[in-house]
Amino acid sequence: MTDYTPFDYQPAEWMRHAACRHHDTNLWFPERGDPTDQAKTICNSCPVRNDCLNYAIAIPNLVGIWGGLSTRERRKHRQTRLFIRHGTPTGYNQHRRQGEPACPACRQAHTEAVQQRKHRKP
Repeated sequence: MTDYTPFDYQPAEWMRHAACRHHDTNLWFPERGDPTDQAKTICNSCPVRNDCLNYAIAIPNLVGIWGGLSTRERRKHRQTRLFIRHGTPTGYNQHRRQGEPACPACRQAHTEAVQQRKHRKP
């Protein structure tokens, strides 16, 4: 995950490729109880959705829809991300269940576990 700070006001390169830049920003900052389906649909097809979500997770006080998740959804997602057992095959599966690519350490642990299972079979 890329490290972001709330003090860096320069738009990140990924922001230039975001699908939301062509739409009304009010879609991503709905009033309480307003629908969020349209914004989330646009986010789901965005080429930089993961970058956006990582940015929003790194800055907990952001409001609105970021990376296809609301503030409340990101809070829940952030809590589950804290408990990934990185560098293990279990960590690899935890990444996959959350719908994100596994980190290099988890991917390596998964690859090694698969190779070990292949060698154990008669």
